[in-house]
Amino acid sequence: MNEPLVSIVLPVYNGSRYIVESIESCLSQTYRNIELIIVDDYSIDNTPEIIARYGALDKRVSVITHETNKKLPAALNTGHNAAKGEIVTWTSDDNIYKPDAIEKMAEVLCTDPKIDIVFTDFDIINEKSDFLCRVNTGPAEELPIMNQIGACFLYRKSVFISVQGYNENLFGVEDYDFWIKCYNYGYKFAKIGENLYLYRFHGNSLTEKRKKEINYATIKLTIENNKKNYDRIPEVIRMRSYLKATRFAMNNNDKELAHFCYQRALEISPDAPSYTYQSLIDYATL
Repeated sequence: MNEPLVSIVLPVYNGSRYIVESIESCLSQTYRNIELIIVDDYSIDNTPEIIARYGALDKRVSVITHETNKKLPAALNTGHNAAKGEIVTWTSDDNIYKPDAIEKMAEVLCTDPKIDIVFTDFDIINEKSDFLCRVNTGPAEELPIMNQIGACFLYRKSVFISVQGYNENLFGVEDYDFWIKCYNYGYKFAKIGENLYLYRFHGNSLTEKRKKEINYATIKLTIENNKKNYDRIPEVIRMRSYLKATRFAMNNNDKELAHFCYQRALEISPDAPSYTYQSLIDYATL
């Protein structure tokens, strides 16, 4: 297999607890032609010392430091814009690649030029790295409903350029917004049915700390996407996306918003209740 350069972007903010494991998982990949771009988003713990050490030890590692804290989507754009590879991805400072993750994903992109994005299943682990469960991702056709791509993926840098990167105003849902844009641009997704990544669930993770805010941002994305791309999204997918948004509103204890989303689902299909649970129907009915 031809081995083009793969750029791995690793944004970090105060990630000293787990970042060594994350970096090591990148550098120990069976696919050797990689560069690791670590973007330090103005960390105030000992993250700078850790990443500086790796930058000095391995020529594949480069370190970029923000002079202020710009948040995750800006750090992603910084890393992607510096990437030299024609294939790119990004990972988090608390997550871990399995050793052959990049090799197996890159093989798909190198074998079939018609595929733009490849993604995989992944495992969830806890703070102690104990296995919790496996997450089955996909299908990409259901992206308007929720983020079906997950945490392990690889795509051509031309995709990043075409969709104009990550929206820096959507901190917390920048990845979901990115995938929706890719879906609406018509890019071709392919899934590898293997779990090639370890996603760490812990109380201090960004997703856990900002759960309510992320729920609201996800609902907003759903509503805007359904309006903007009405003709592109199949009716049943639009209906299910509104039901999913209803669930997020329920999780935030926002009865009015849940009712709004549920009514949009009913407008699309009067049979919408048959796709959900009675508790949802009772909650969303004013």
